[in-house]
Amino acid sequence: MSQSTAHARAVSLPLSAIALAALLHVLWGANAVAVKIGLEAVPPLWSGFVRFVIGVICVLAWARLARLPLWPHRNEWRPLLLLSAMFTLQIAVMNWGFGMTSGIMSSILLSTFPLWAVLFGLFLLPGQRLNLQQLLGLMVAFSVPPWCCWAMPISPACRCRTWAT
Repeated sequence: MSQSTAHARAVSLPLSAIALAALLHVLWGANAVAVKIGLEAVPPLWSGFVRFVIGVICVLAWARLARLPLWPHRNEWRPLLLLSAMFTLQIAVMNWGFGMTSGIMSSILLSTFPLWAVLFGLFLLPGQRLNLQQLLGLMVAFSVPPWCCWAMPISPACRCRTWAT
């Protein structure tokens, strides 16, 4: 047994950490379904806008309570605006896509995020490599979403709206 394997077996997670991780997965899994339900009342771009406004209010309240400064430095504005534009585009396209499919299909497609993160990491981060076991696991993981999508009929009730209702 290698030293890293022995160390990995010696470390255990507290039950509270496991419970919190499980709760996070439940909430993340329910995200696409919640957005889909919200799209019945609010168009996709407004849905994303409202979610981010609520998020900003929460972050500002937390920063104020913790007495943390949040105003960006002068040299941070350009990257911050670029990042904001990218996030806006990502959320707009995601919500628009949710409006064109079922909540279940949205959850399946959204759950492929870690798989894409691995692939982008391999190409964009220096020194990232996959061993054979990891490569096989990635191939199996990527084979499941297409199978689920192929097996699920597309509902004619799915529609898409942008800003207008």
